[in-house]
Amino acid sequence: MLAASLSLFMVACSDSFFELSPRDRISDATVWTDPSVADLVLNEIYGYLPPYRSAGWWSESWTDNCINVQTWQGQAEVVRSGAMSPSNSLGTAKRYDGVNDWSWDSNFSIIRKCNVFIKNVSESTALTDDYKKNRIAEARFLRAWYYTTVFKYFGATPIIEEPLDINTQGDEIFRPRASAQETADFIARDCQDAADALPLTPSEWGRPAKGAALALKGYILLLAARPLNNPDNDKALWAKAAAAYKQVIDLGVYQLTDYYHGLFLEENELNSEVIFPYPIRYPLAYEDPDIRFLEDLFGPAYALCEPLGWINYSIVESSVTQDLIDAYRMKDGKTIAESPLYDPEHPYENREPRFYESVIYDGAPFRDGYIYTRKGDPHNAVDGSRSTWVTCTGYYIRKTYDERINGLLERPKGIKNLADWPLIRYADVLLGYAEAQNEAAGPDASALDAINRIRQRKDVAIPTVQEAYGTVTREQLHDIILNERRIELAFEDKRYTDITSLKLGHKLQGYVRGCEPQEDLSTGKMTYGYFNVVPQYYDVTNDKNYRLPIPQWIIDRNPNLQQNSGYTQ
Repeated sequence: MLAASLSLFMVACSDSFFELSPRDRISDATVWTDPSVADLVLNEIYGYLPPYRSAGWWSESWTDNCINVQTWQGQAEVVRSGAMSPSNSLGTAKRYDGVNDWSWDSNFSIIRKCNVFIKNVSESTALTDDYKKNRIAEARFLRAWYYTTVFKYFGATPIIEEPLDINTQGDEIFRPRASAQETADFIARDCQDAADALPLTPSEWGRPAKGAALALKGYILLLAARPLNNPDNDKALWAKAAAAYKQVIDLGVYQLTDYYHGLFLEENELNSEVIFPYPIRYPLAYEDPDIRFLEDLFGPAYALCEPLGWINYSIVESSVTQDLIDAYRMKDGKTIAESPLYDPEHPYENREPRFYESVIYDGAPFRDGYIYTRKGDPHNAVDGSRSTWVTCTGYYIRKTYDERINGLLERPKGIKNLADWPLIRYADVLLGYAEAQNEAAGPDASALDAINRIRQRKDVAIPTVQEAYGTVTREQLHDIILNERRIELAFEDKRYTDITSLKLGHKLQGYVRGCEPQEDLSTGKMTYGYFNVVPQYYDVTNDKNYRLPIPQWIIDRNPNLQQNSGYTQ
């Protein structure tokens, strides 16, 4: 018998194909003859996709972009302290985090569900050919997604395309890991097979279309071409990634929206930039006490809320680092080190528009007032002790946040920013193409065009690369692209994988930095006290920490698995 009742993630999506009445227990024979019941199985697999908007314990807080506000938020503390080991693997907590990205066993459990679905739907004599074509393609895309998730955190994986059963296969189920390139090629084939069968536009919002499968193919090939998996810098691998991304661009289906912040607001969720979304439809907070703080776990801690004045506004999970603040460009398109517009006595003036859309800094407008993180402020002054929900760096995250909502006052009433999360968006594709094409062929017109489309988005435009820098070398464009990627995709849970796959471990060594502004009350002059929040011990000796350790209990069960470099029991 197959338990077919669905979890929270599946039944809560009230306006999408996820809304199917669960059946308590259904026989295997019935599942693979009735398309509506088979869909329940596939919907369960969709339900494991990561709702990053709700991810308080997300991998971005392990990076130089932001830091977890309180020390008990375990994964980030483990990573930053260099304490990762096969016996100290990273866990997840339902109450705060629906993301299973860094769980080896959870992902392979979902991959097995994909294999069961593909096998049984393929062998069914009752399901129509059209149903088989579309749903198997979706299952292949989802299998590729979860394999990519394992790959980006752990590296090479065993390649398993069929359901394994220890009762009939015995030790045969304990497969060794393929090489990194073999794993990436397998995932890319799944993506291409899915793309060949999927429609140009999604049959329903939340299902993948051709562009989603091709974009995922581009991403896995990009990871395979980066230094961690391509130590000899084989240009052919970069060219494969660029070609995959070019397939998406050539579809002519997607374009950047004119409203950068609007990508993360509910009224704008059905837009031309979103290639593959995660539909957000959680139940009200009071319906499940274990799911309390779902959408928008960012800042500020206190804000003006009508009609009560200053109140506790948000449960703040992450604070923006000074390093990310410094990475934002000036409005002339240059860095703070390059631009004559940068004034260290007025560090938040003349910054690029995405800075103001993404970050709350001292003196930033918010709702009907301003947020002050300066020393002595009664509401949001820096808490370097990391013992409260107030910022520990002097900054809050604005991007993805709908400040029209009265924060914690209205969340228990179900009034939240329920915008679907863009798991893949067109900006990802343009940035991936620019990076891969530049590495494969140098700063040609197509690579420059891709990055300039990002820089020229209508509402947050800055000068093109050529306008800011003139003619650039491959190395110069490489640095520009990676900085653009960091800024454009900030707080979308992409930074950690970028650091590891590009072998930028030095970014996670030294200290997390913050800023405590202070006003001289007699003159009104501001000074900015930059300080070290916490040390970081990110050991990359023998490439350790560039990949997570496979949990020891997994290694013990499968002696054919080889542990990642640098880790010992």
